[in-house]
Amino acid sequence: MSERCIGCGTCAKVCPFGAPTIDESAKKCKKCDFCYDLIKNGKNPACVDVCNARALDFGELDDLKAKYAGAKSVGGGTKASTLIIKKSFHLRKDFLQSVL
Repeated sequence: MSERCIGCGTCAKVCPFGAPTIDESAKKCKKCDFCYDLIKNGKNPACVDVCNARALDFGELDDLKAKYAGAKSVGGGTKASTLIIKKSFHLRKDFLQSVL
C-alpha cells in the first residue's frame, strides 16, 4: 500500500474511526488493520458493526460469496477482495436538498 499511496489523505478524512492516518514525516498513509485486536477475539472490525446502512460485511471470501450469491467479485490487484451487490434505492428530495 505505501508504495501506491500518494499521501493525499482522503482515506484518513473519510474513515469515521481515524484508522488510516497520514505519517507526516513519510507523507504516506499508515493503513487500517481492520481492527486486528477485535478480529483475533472473533469480532468484526468496528466499521462493519456500526455501519448504519449495513453496507459492510467482513469474513472469509468464500463464506461471503455463499452468503451473497450473485455478487460480483472485484479484485483491485491486491490480495484483498471486494464483493459488489447491486442495490436500488431512492433518496428523498428534501434529503438531497439538505446535503447539496
